[in-house]
Amino acid sequence: MRRCFILSNTILLKQSHIDSLNIQPTDCFLLFNHMNPLKYLTKYPDNLKIVLIRWNKNTYWGLNEVIQHQDKLQRIVFVNGNPKNLNLNLKSGIQIDKIPTTVPKYPLNKTPTTGFIGLFYTIKHNPDIVPILVGFTGENSKHPGKKGSISHDYTYEQLFYKLNKINSLFNTNKKLINFK
Repeated sequence: MRRCFILSNTILLKQSHIDSLNIQPTDCFLLFNHMNPLKYLTKYPDNLKIVLIRWNKNTYWGLNEVIQHQDKLQRIVFVNGNPKNLNLNLKSGIQIDKIPTTVPKYPLNKTPTTGFIGLFYTIKHNPDIVPILVGFTGENSKHPGKKGSISHDYTYEQLFYKLNKINSLFNTNKKLINFK
């Protein structure tokens, strides 16, 4: 079974965590916005790397990083917005997708995190892939121990992962944990 490692942008994620994943040639990596973990993926083929970036009213979070490192990516998935209006000048052969932010049954007045959208996208469009969350702590990715944006519902997302038995590694800042 093919696996997709969905990598959080948490600063707690280190090279040793990635190295411990036992990556197979059929596996892939899903990154988000500013792609913080990309620096740990240099020894893995570029055709395994997908990035999902989100529209934020004016532009896409991490667009500059995605353009700068596009040669290391297989696919770019745009969440909302209209990437065709941006004149991105992307390399030949890179795959482009566009998806909505909408996730059914997400709490009202809240917006799913880009990681949660990525999980939903993976499950919905790739039923043959086993998603594995890496570093999804439910905390602020730049300031561990602090809550993230109030526009997201981290408690809902963490409970969803647990109730749906989503494989989750390194979900606390203490050690690697696997819920399954």
